[in-house]
Amino acid sequence: MTDEVEVSNEEKFHIWSNFIVGERLTYIEGCKRDIGYEYEANRKDWDYLFERDWVLIEERLRSGIGVPKHIRDLMGNEYFKRVEIVDTNIESMLEEVETYQKEEETLRIYTYEDFIMLSNQGIFRDEIFIIDPQRRWKKKVKESIMDYGFSQIEIIEIAGGVYFVVSR
Repeated sequence: MTDEVEVSNEEKFHIWSNFIVGERLTYIEGCKRDIGYEYEANRKDWDYLFERDWVLIEERLRSGIGVPKHIRDLMGNEYFKRVEIVDTNIESMLEEVETYQKEEETLRIYTYEDFIMLSNQGIFRDEIFIIDPQRRWKKKVKESIMDYGFSQIEIIEIAGGVYFVVSR
């Protein structure tokens, strides 16, 4: 016996539409929250940037990247259109990320901005990694990382700079 549920094309359309609208709202509200008071000072420019970035995020979602498993299962793999340029773009981004050898593990070092961008696009996959908070307020960076479900944060020093080793 299989747990698969047969979903009509009309139901798939509604499921997908609701998912996309929810993801878009979550993304834009998250951006506004991250920017804070600066958003109010220049709404038009920020809204333009959010919309421009959303187009790329939605393209990735339409490829199935970052879509939760339960929705992929409902929609079926044939619903998602893999776009070679998206896959290549992700691979090249990950190849450019700097790494650090910690004990027996090689960990990727992400800037805080790259972590947020990749997470918001649903393509962040590392379970253990290093965050370079750069010149940001360290406490706010830690809180933000924890909002994404990472609870273990260890402070390390690399070449005189403070970094966070992060895991779930």
